Amino acid sequence: GAGGLGDWNWEAGTDLVRMSDRAADILEFARGTPVTWSKMRENLHEEDRENARLAVERSLSEHSLYSIEYRVNRPSGEIKWIAAMGRGTYGEDGTVLGMVGMVEDITERRRSEESLREESRILELLNETGKLIASQLELQGLLQQVTDAATKLSGAKFGAFFYNTVNEQGESFVLYTLCGAPREAFEKFGLPRATPIFKPTFHAEGVVRSDDITQDPRYGKMAPHHGMPRGHLPVVSYLAVPVVSRSGEVIGGLFFGHPERAVFTERSERLVAGVAAQAAVAIDNARLYKTAQTEIAERQRIAEDLQKAREELSRHAEDLERQVATRTASLREAVAQLEEFSYTVSHDLRAPLRAIGGYNEILRKDYGEQLPEDAQSYLAKIGRSSARMERLVHDVLTMSRVARAELKVHPISLQEFIEEIVEQHPAMQSPAAEVQIQTPHRVMADDTSLSQAIGNLLSNAVKFMPEGTKPVVMVRSEQAGQEVRLWIEDNGIGIPEKHRRKLFVMFQRLPAMQQYEGTGIGLAIVRKAVERMGGTVGIEENQSQGSRFWLQLKGAE
Repeated sequence: GAGGLGDWNWEAGTDLVRMSDRAADILEFARGTPVTWSKMRENLHEEDRENARLAVERSLSEHSLYSIEYRVNRPSGEIKWIAAMGRGTYGEDGTVLGMVGMVEDITERRRSEESLREESRILELLNETGKLIASQLELQGLLQQVTDAATKLSGAKFGAFFYNTVNEQGESFVLYTLCGAPREAFEKFGLPRATPIFKPTFHAEGVVRSDDITQDPRYGKMAPHHGMPRGHLPVVSYLAVPVVSRSGEVIGGLFFGHPERAVFTERSERLVAGVAAQAAVAIDNARLYKTAQTEIAERQRIAEDLQKAREELSRHAEDLERQVATRTASLREAVAQLEEFSYTVSHDLRAPLRAIGGYNEILRKDYGEQLPEDAQSYLAKIGRSSARMERLVHDVLTMSRVARAELKVHPISLQEFIEEIVEQHPAMQSPAAEVQIQTPHRVMADDTSLSQAIGNLLSNAVKFMPEGTKPVVMVRSEQAGQEVRLWIEDNGIGIPEKHRRKLFVMFQRLPAMQQYEGTGIGLAIVRKAVERMGGTVGIEENQSQGSRFWLQLKGAE
């Protein structure tokens, strides 16, 4: 045969099977010696003979391919796995003449498959062990599960887990769990000490695995027993793995024994090391769980105290809320009454103030030259005072109207709206002033309120100027999310930062503005008008001379 395959040929008439040298070697027959089909079948493992016979008969009757895997008995007593294939040969009348085929030695492949299946079984067992360990939070039960699982995985006869613990008094001592042996098997010998054999495990120096621990040079070096004491469990094969926490603390050690030699393999060591790593995490978790339980109980007590405090605070808050609601209602009523009073007083004062101004003007024109100089001075002062008083009343009335007016909010184009305001005020037009308008946005606003706000800001921008300076005002808008911000920047006297927070309060006139006419109400009107439309107003620092006011309103599509 070629490569690893051997070919064979069976003649039905003589029942002889002729094999190539490779086939003879595979089937464990002498080379060049024909054997009968029946003899060759006897060489098969007894559990596979019937399956092989039925497979041949089915192939011949169905004129199909014969393919089967079976075991053959070797003279050494070992089992060899064979893969056989063949196809029948027939005469013209359909009579079976024989069969031709090939065989292959698949022993190594089957061993590998078996090894993989065993490895999968062990991994599955290790995975289930890990889940079982991870689900246990009670320390003693956890340690027993670890000991049982590791003993089973390692193939040990008996196993033990010795571990360090600290009691509530802070005292350190060693406890243990057992598998495969009663506790009395250990109790009469006491706990293991850090002898040369045990020291590597208790000090986490590494795994100790021995085919025969009694032959280890470290064995039997300590008095009084110099080895295992009389009556000790018989230990020949020995395996010990340290269990170390994530913090590096040596929790304890897993110890395994078997009375036979060379039981523990490298795989046993890897499996137990894996369990030890899982156990370390689970023990850490169990300890944390115990600590957490204590903390939870304490936190529960604190939570109960906090809940009582919250309930008490809630009662106080409800009382306070009722008081605030009552006072707010009273304040709103007072504000409404004050606005009503301001409106009424301002409205009623306009007529007498105009009369005072009118009579004063008549006196000055008709009798001014006949009056003494002092009287003329008094009339001039009366005129200025009545004019200022009328402006003040006008602004107070405007403030009241802004606060009381019904809003009709709708989309407004800023560019056209501001241009109309400028056209109505000569002081804002060239050559008296230069007003640049770049406002392509639309806002949701009320015509009267928006006119009051922008008109006042523009009026201030051209009024508060250093002597001999031509007002230059830049009006621009920008998108701010779903809102639009309108900027009004001028080259006037500017406003010091320390005075800015007072700007939008009633009757606030800054020292630098005393030389200019005004009532101190205009910016309060601006704020009231903008806030009633749902907007905001403010001022920011200007890097050059002048002021930078802004108002922000909801944008319109």
